[in-house]
Amino acid sequence: MGKIISIVSGKGGVGKSVCSISIAHSLVKKRGKVLVIELDNGLKTLDILAGCTEKSVFNLGDVLNNRCKPVDAIISASYHHNLHILPCSPNHDEIMTSEDIIELCKGVSKGTQKRG
Repeated sequence: MGKIISIVSGKGGVGKSVCSISIAHSLVKKRGKVLVIELDNGLKTLDILAGCTEKSVFNLGDVLNNRCKPVDAIISASYHHNLHILPCSPNHDEIMTSEDIIELCKGVSKGTQKRG
């Protein structure tokens, strides 16, 4: 598994999504492939910032509820094929534990090909 960087804040509107996508874009230029996993349920911003909303079929909620594999929910940014997004669920009812996130990261690192 590669390195994991978390960008977190308890307050909304402080720039977490913009910061995340900017860092991801810089890392793609230096290191190759980058996956950004959006955990902010209900706000669903990263796929919009990455210009790939129309590619989104599945999301994090589908993965956590075993409706699809992580690799099926990952989409590529419209402006760079090595920048990938796993969008959050637009459902405010999704509950994620730290164990869910750890298992998700392990599952994604074992994935083979992504869609779109």
